[in-house]
Amino acid sequence: MLPNTVTSIRERAFYGCTNLSLKELPDSIVKIGNSAFYQCTNLPLKRLPNSVVTIGTSAFYGCSNLEITQIPASVTSIGGSAFRENTKLTSVTVLGEPRLDAYVFDGCSNLTKFILPNVTKVITGGSSMFTDTPISTGIGYIYVPDELVDSYKNGVKWNAYASHIKGTSELEEI
Repeated sequence: MLPNTVTSIRERAFYGCTNLSLKELPDSIVKIGNSAFYQCTNLPLKRLPNSVVTIGTSAFYGCSNLEITQIPASVTSIGGSAFRENTKLTSVTVLGEPRLDAYVFDGCSNLTKFILPNVTKVITGGSSMFTDTPISTGIGYIYVPDELVDSYKNGVKWNAYASHIKGTSELEEI
C-alpha cells in the first residue's frame, strides 16, 4: 500500500513493474500520470479512490489483471488508451461525466457493458473508444439514461456505436 501522503502517481512511476501487487490506492490520490502503471500485467487493483480527478494517457495500458469495475464521479478526464488491452474488464460503470480520449478501452476484449448511469449530457468521447471490444463487434452495449439514448446515438464519436447504445432501464443490474 502506498502512504496516504501520496497525492499523485507520476508519469511512468511503475512502468513495466510486472510483479506489482497493489490492490488499492490511498484516498489521497488525485492524479494518475501518463503510463503510470503501463504493462503492470499482474496489477490486481480493485478500485480507484473517490479523490482521483485525472487518469493519464496509457495509465493502465496492458494491465491484464486489473479488476476495476467503477470509475468514481470525481474523475473529470480519462486519457487516451488509459485502460487499453485490459482483458479482465467485463463491465465498467462511470459514475461521473469525464472526458474520454481516444482508444480509452481499445482492446478490452471482454468488455461487454459500459455504463454511464448519472450523465446529464453527452460527454466528450474520443475516436475509437471501444475498438476491438464486444461493444464494437455488436455483442456488448453502452448504457445511458433513457432520456439521453437518442442524443448519444447522434453524438460526435458516440454515433459509431449507435446500434449498441441502450437505456439504463434495459440494464438488468447496475
